[in-house]
This record gives sequence, structure tokens and C-alpha cells, in this order.
Amino acid sequence: MSREDVVSRLGRLLAVVPWIAAQPDGASAAKIAAQFGVTESRIEKDLQLIVEVEPVAQANVLMWEEGGRWYVDRFTKLSRPLRMTQADAFAVVAAAQLMLQAPGVGTSGAFASAIGKVARAVGGDVNGLEVQLPRPPALDVLAKALEARRCVQMEYYSAGRDEVTSRVVEPLALFTVDGWWHLVGWCHTAQAERDFRVDRVRQVDVLDDTFEWRPPTLRTDVAFDPDVAHATPIRIEVQPAQRWAVERYPVRDVVDNADGTTQFTVDAAGDAWLERLLLRLGPTAKVIEPAASVVGSDVAARLLALYE
Repeated sequence: MSREDVVSRLGRLLAVVPWIAAQPDGASAAKIAAQFGVTESRIEKDLQLIVEVEPVAQANVLMWEEGGRWYVDRFTKLSRPLRMTQADAFAVVAAAQLMLQAPGVGTSGAFASAIGKVARAVGGDVNGLEVQLPRPPALDVLAKALEARRCVQMEYYSAGRDEVTSRVVEPLALFTVDGWWHLVGWCHTAQAERDFRVDRVRQVDVLDDTFEWRPPTLRTDVAFDPDVAHATPIRIEVQPAQRWAVERYPVRDVVDNADGTTQFTVDAAGDAWLERLLLRLGPTAKVIEPAASVVGSDVAARLLALYE
């Protein structure tokens, strides 16, 4: 299927559900196909794809087929148009401007046009709005390797172990989280998927070796996703002012205590990474488990030595 076909189908899939919801007595596949200018066979495949996507809890939208007609139980989500404030629209436009910098998206086409329409709808103008995301030197090379399905040889600085290693990687996905570019790829050295910060790639060369692309299994919505099998679970206690770490890092077993402190467990890939986390949290953060850990005291001692 060509890129144009994918774009057209995605737009149709997004429009079909609210259109059916607006039909009080439902609609047959033939009527839906006529509305969207495609064959009945095509629309039946679209509808089957939609119903196979399991709804998220509290999504409040349910779609089903009965007696040859399709229905959408819209509850309240689709009963009225979405209203956006100027602040909401600005946040959407700013985020979309950032997405335009992703490899392969470009600053023209339907997506860029949609940004302008959102801004104009609330009386704004995006011509003077620029959202800058630092572009690491290795980003363009990795993007081309990903597109061509070519392996790369790269020198990478591992922040968790505080060392530079050389490895061959099959690029599977490029994405941004919290303003940083990340690469998920199959590492030949580890024989597993790894999440690499692109700005920590010291040198990268595209190899002649190709690979068969497949969707990554690692998450692409968090900034740190360690290999738990090789990480150390660390139990940390922080004061109320440092509770932001619960939202910033992929922590687990969060407990808010009556005295206002918060305890959580984080899987640390190495002492160097844990030291930086403790430095960000400040001197009031405590390592509760393992009890024998001396990372916190080591960090404090080194800081004190620098000041002295």
C-alpha cells in the first residue's frame, strides 16, 4: 500500500466513527461506502479493523454491527463538537510544530496545513511560532539508515555505566521524549532491543548489511526504559518538593506516606545513572533499599570534596 493510500485510509477511519454516531438508526455498509466514496468491500475491511481495536476503559465510545447495520453508542464523547480554548489550541500547535521536525514528516503537506487551520480557528497565526528541538549530529544519518533498513556501527556513551562502547545496531524507531531524541534498535552486542539517546552517539557509520524491519517492543513514550533483567531495583524516599520524580521517571510501587514523604522503586541501570538521579533529587533524597547501598553517601562525599 502506498503512502498516499495509507493517509487516505487513516483519514477515512477517523471520520467513519463520528459519522455513524450521527445516524440515529445506524447505517448499512453500502450507505457508509457511498458516503465516503469507496467500495462496500473496502468499507467492510475498515469497519472490521475498527471493531478489532479493543476500546480503552472509560473511552465512552462503542461500535458494533447488528442486522446488517452499524451503530456507535456515543454516550457523551461524540454528542457535541470538541471546544478548545486558546491555551489548548496553542499547546496543540506547539506540539505539532515539534512533530514537524521528525524525520520524514516535512514542513509541507496535510499535517502542516492542519496546524495552520487550528491556529486560525482561534484567531491566531503560526507564522511567527518556532519550536526548536536540538538536532544531534547523528540524527540524520540514523534516520537515513532507518529508512533504508541498513545496520549502523556506532560509538555510544552509556550514561548508566559511564563508558563508551562500539556496537552494531539495527535501527527500529526514532522518537522524542522530553525534548531528547531517542533511537530504539536491536543491538547485536546485547542481542536485545535497547533505547539509545541520540545525542550520546559519538560516531555512526551506515553499514552495507540490511535487516528486516519490525515494530519495536520497547516503549517509545518514556525517556528511560532500562533492561530490568540487568538493572538493580532501588527504593528511594523523597520530600514533597521532589515528588516530581514519580511523573518524570518510570518508577513503580509508589507510596505516599502520612508525613508527606514519598517512596518509590526505580530500576537503575548502573551507579552512574543512579548518582545523577540522586543529584537531581537533592540532599534530602534517601536510598532506603538496598540498605547496604553507599551510592548516596558517595555522591555527597564527592560534592563536599569539590566545594572544599
